[in-house]
Amino acid sequence: MTKTNSIRIILVDDDKEVRSSVAAYLRTLNWEVKEFASAEMFLHAGSWDSPGCMVVDLTMPGMDGLQLQKVLRQRGCRLPIIFLSGTGTIPKVVQAMSAGAETFLEKPVDPNTLRESIVQAVAKSLSPTQKSREEDEIKKKFLLLTEREKEVALLVSQGVLNKNIADKLNVSLNTVKTHRSNCFAKLGVKTAVELTHLLMKLK
Repeated sequence: MTKTNSIRIILVDDDKEVRSSVAAYLRTLNWEVKEFASAEMFLHAGSWDSPGCMVVDLTMPGMDGLQLQKVLRQRGCRLPIIFLSGTGTIPKVVQAMSAGAETFLEKPVDPNTLRESIVQAVAKSLSPTQKSREEDEIKKKFLLLTEREKEVALLVSQGVLNKNIADKLNVSLNTVKTHRSNCFAKLGVKTAVELTHLLMKLK
């Protein structure tokens, strides 16, 4: 995976030696890594806008990993979380996984296992982001349509024939064809099927 400004690995661990070691390893894989010595420091920074994942120590002074996970979910953060711990108990692991944790790895963590876990977590993080961006692009295109073109586009996507659209909107058949051609061009589609699939993504 190549390093990009849009993907970020957030590492939260109070153990400086472990944090530095894991961060150094992740940077050799060309990932951008942000380090935090506590959950409170991370929350103060508020650095969860970019896709990626979090690697969080389960047991920390003050706010622990489970509490951080709960706060993040309450704030709408959906970054996948990989928990690390050398003292994790079964109940805590179950609680973390039930709350949506990506996985749980025991310290000292195997580098290859950590790498594979991060790759999978980042992939999950990117999927909704890409979908959201695609929806935004479709919305922008849809806003380019006139009100009449929007009406025609929606009716075409429902399988209504041009003649019936003309009757429904009380306009001429040629007018419907013109609106249909315009909305196809603005939305970048060539067929009614493509238009239907496009508009379904907005629902």
